[in-house]
Amino acid sequence: MSVLETVLVELVVILLIAATVGVALARVADIPYTIALLLVGVGASAFGVPYTIRLTEEIILLVVLPALLFQGGSNVDLQRLRENLPAVVLLAGPGLVLSILLLGIVGRYAFGYSLLVALLFAAMILPTDAVSVVAVFEDIGAPEQLATIIESESLLNDGVGVALYTSLLAVVLEAVQRGISPAAVTSGSELAQTVAVELLVASLGGLLVGVVAGHLVYRAMIVANDAMLGVTLTVGLAYGSYFIADALGASGAIAAVVAGLLIGDRGETEALESRTRVTVATTWDAVAFLLNTLLFVLIGLETPIGNFADNAELVVIAFVLVVAARSVVVYPLVTVANRWLTAPLSRPAQHIVTWSGLHASIPIALVLGLPSELPVALREELQTLVFGVAALSLLVQGLTIGPLLERLDITRRSSAEEAYRLLTTRLRGVDAAIASASALHRSEELPRDLYLEFCEEYGWEKYRLETAISQLLERYPSVRRRAELEGERRILESEKEAVMNAIKAGVVDRDDADRLLETVDARLERVDAGESDIRQLEETAFHEFWTDVVDTYDIDIDEF
Repeated sequence: MSVLETVLVELVVILLIAATVGVALARVADIPYTIALLLVGVGASAFGVPYTIRLTEEIILLVVLPALLFQGGSNVDLQRLRENLPAVVLLAGPGLVLSILLLGIVGRYAFGYSLLVALLFAAMILPTDAVSVVAVFEDIGAPEQLATIIESESLLNDGVGVALYTSLLAVVLEAVQRGISPAAVTSGSELAQTVAVELLVASLGGLLVGVVAGHLVYRAMIVANDAMLGVTLTVGLAYGSYFIADALGASGAIAAVVAGLLIGDRGETEALESRTRVTVATTWDAVAFLLNTLLFVLIGLETPIGNFADNAELVVIAFVLVVAARSVVVYPLVTVANRWLTAPLSRPAQHIVTWSGLHASIPIALVLGLPSELPVALREELQTLVFGVAALSLLVQGLTIGPLLERLDITRRSSAEEAYRLLTTRLRGVDAAIASASALHRSEELPRDLYLEFCEEYGWEKYRLETAISQLLERYPSVRRRAELEGERRILESEKEAVMNAIKAGVVDRDDADRLLETVDARLERVDAGESDIRQLEETAFHEFWTDVVDTYDIDIDEF
């Protein structure tokens, strides 16, 4: 086989095996999927599994990052982002800069680097990656506000971190080429001025490119009115906005995030056909899943396990300093941001914001992109530190964020809600057992006397469970409210699935299909916003468009 065929076959094998093993490990061990993938990669690396595909700066920055940033931006609730914007901006901008300065100053003595090299390391390692922690938040039921702040901070500080890294790397590289100390290349004030200007250009330029490109593509999607073309346009938008901004000297990361925010904004996307919205969202979810699978497995495979044994102490020190640098900055900045937040973050919530600053894809991409002009020993040491801190961050912080949320008692689920989930889960098991016993009895595989015993035993438990659930819901209205919303959501999702199947079967024309989907989507959005769909229909006398069709045939559907 040719090299290309070998790489493609290996890519398919990696995705299949990693996705299968990763999902199984995530379910069995109850850990986030991305961390399970990392463990799969580390395990394969430890056993010396051969592979051809290598994790490079180009793969991360040019293939993976634009898509994941766009998809992440499209999933952020823009209204909730506006409500928490002070905290997000302070953490992603001044917060990242201050933490880089702190780590650079301390790292100068901890690692024996010059100040600029220590700052370069800090600029590489401190941009955060919220992929894993957001998955944990969804699993455990963390407050929406926390998830919004942490994910939005991660999406925005990538662009700030890359801009800082580029400025510092240019100075260090010039010093190496001239054979002088980095401090002799420029003064501190000149460097600060250069960095400030580049940050301003990168941020504003990325924002402008993202807004303009996002708006143009959004208008084109409305005019095209085609689901597949909508997917194609958003793919072009994700990568196009990133590359155009980068070519103009702006932040491609910020451009991709802003473009994603515009396309994903619920208020703006109302003008799009329902089928287009569903197809685009589903496609990007699948793309993000595949890219995350590839990324985290390759991070595990590329992790230099052998080097960790020789530098374990240094890696642990670096990890502790990274967490400390973030901690020192987060608490005062969030305290300041609380003055403008309608729902200020409590001290326990601030602990979560601090601990959930994971470091993975961006730091690894930056360290892999260090130019060959730098001394080999320095590049290898920085790679060991960055990979080591990234692995510890994902494993230590990623695996403990869930227990920390529960310990601090800031999850959305109360003890009564947990009891309700336990009882309803057991009730499902009892119903399944009764149904299985009935099926076995009908097929004459279960004698009548045993069947009656099973029914009596499980029937009595079913009665007690239903009684307990009924009394629990009466005693706790908030639990009943959540149960109602969850039930309505499942019913509407089943209704939507039936409509989609009808569309696939071709039993309804496109215009009617879009109107049917639009109706279901509108009702689902009300439920997602915490509004009871059934009560909404009763209060507003909701009008189903199909009744207009019935009226044209003079059929009286209200006579009963």
